Amino acid sequence: MTPLALVHGFGTSRHLWRRVLEGVEGQAVDLIGFGDAAEAGRAGQTVGDMAQALAGTLRGAGGGPYRVEAHSMGGKVALLLAARNPEPVSELLLIALSPPTPEPMKPEGRAKLRSAYGDRDALNAQYHEITHQSIPDQDFEQLIQDGLRASRDAWTA
Repeated sequence: MTPLALVHGFGTSRHLWRRVLEGVEGQAVDLIGFGDAAEAGRAGQTVGDMAQALAGTLRGAGGGPYRVEAHSMGGKVALLLAARNPEPVSELLLIALSPPTPEPMKPEGRAKLRSAYGDRDALNAQYHEITHQSIPDQDFEQLIQDGLRASRDAWTA
């Protein structure tokens, strides 16, 4: 069976995949600047930097190539990973993929998202605004914790 690697989107972490991993064998990874890799975030980091770091993580884990499933910004990273470093990837499943260009947002929305960094109330409002169904309290709190834990540099970049 092909090993599974799960990649989260912007502002979240590998914990996003907790419920998925209850039913399948695989691993979830943190992108640089987020989750357990928050301290690796740096000013001006790019999607390419994140793809390169993800390639290193997958190579380091061994056992590949991987079926990579990725959400939102993580999908953008996974797509670039497969294009530039195809050896650790056997196939991609991209879920609500962010576009390869900057996220199509109005300047006010981008400013609102940037200003939510480190602000529990702003993150709470942001996640309530972008989710269309209620999320179990434990999962919603994890989203908030992930947002509070992220690297400021990665968040801004």
